[in-house]
Amino acid sequence: MKLSLGDNLISGKSRNLRLLAEFEAEPQSYFGGTMDFAKVLAKELSLDEKHVQNVLNLLEDGNTIPFIARYRKEMTGSMDDTVLRKFHERLTYLQGLEERREGILRLIKEQEKLTPELAEKIQEAQTLQELEDLYLPY
Repeated sequence: MKLSLGDNLISGKSRNLRLLAEFEAEPQSYFGGTMDFAKVLAKELSLDEKHVQNVLNLLEDGNTIPFIARYRKEMTGSMDDTVLRKFHERLTYLQGLEERREGILRLIKEQEKLTPELAEKIQEAQTLQELEDLYLPY
């Protein structure tokens, strides 16, 4: 979390109360909203972001991996079915991770035990195991 110089002047307790109030007002926007799947997948799989976005759009439109691999090569940068299957597998995992993250944040907030620090740790979690470890005490 980035803090401005003015935040250094605020005492620790009042700063935490202010951060918690900001988070409770709008939890998704406070942490930048949902994950940008295109950027994450492009980086992880070393693919062009434009092609990744095209594949996301094609999958969202209901196209199958074999169809995309055979008939949409120009849109995907000639990704073969192996790369597309790996892409789809990782996309499915990331979507599940994001859904679980939102569920955990909602459940802990309902218990009124969500702090800005915990919310930040939950947002930074990169695996389902990390999320579950953070949620375990609740």
